[in-house]
Amino acid sequence: DLTGLSISPHPSHGRSLFGRINAEIKETYPIVIYDNLGKMVSRSASSQSEFTVNFIPPLPSGVYYVKISSNTFSAARCFLVKH
Repeated sequence: DLTGLSISPHPSHGRSLFGRINAEIKETYPIVIYDNLGKMVSRSASSQSEFTVNFIPPLPSGVYYVKISSNTFSAARCFLVKH
């Protein structure tokens, strides 16, 4: 697990999520968001150490998980959406 992953805001308003990885990024990695039941609600990708995921339409209130993985790192964090 990559301990250098931070996400904000927490709780989120459901419109976007900002993340930062404290590691050297050498490749494009997927950013996958799951709801509390494990259903994928968003998939995007980045090749930068900082990323923003925008949700259109906004996510409903609830608990969500962001998972990031590549050949060199993997991390998952949960976040709350509160309206």
